Amino acid sequence: MTSGQLDSALVDQAAAHLAVPLLLTVEPVRGRDGVWRFRAAYPEFPGCETTSELLTAALDRLETVRVELTLALLDAGEQPPSPRPSVPSFVPWQRAEVARTLAHHNDFGASL
Repeated sequence: MTSGQLDSALVDQAAAHLAVPLLLTVEPVRGRDGVWRFRAAYPEFPGCETTSELLTAALDRLETVRVELTLALLDAGEQPPSPRPSVPSFVPWQRAEVARTLAHHNDFGASL
């Protein structure tokens, strides 16, 4: 399989997993420095959480973390959490999100 085919297969598989709706939690938390921040998490996906002073930044970063964790699990031969069926209409949007994340990591030579 060529690198392009592998990337395409990984994108399709990741998009299907990312189309699974997950429970989202957001809560205000005070840091040790006394600054209030928003913690956003997908409690059904262990390790998938982030914190930011801006709610929108926390949510944006949470989606990036979910994509990165999903890709890392699939690359390791493991399955991301799927507590309910995926939503087929979400798959095309998720495919584009995964492709952007892979391109970003390839541009910077970063691994997931």
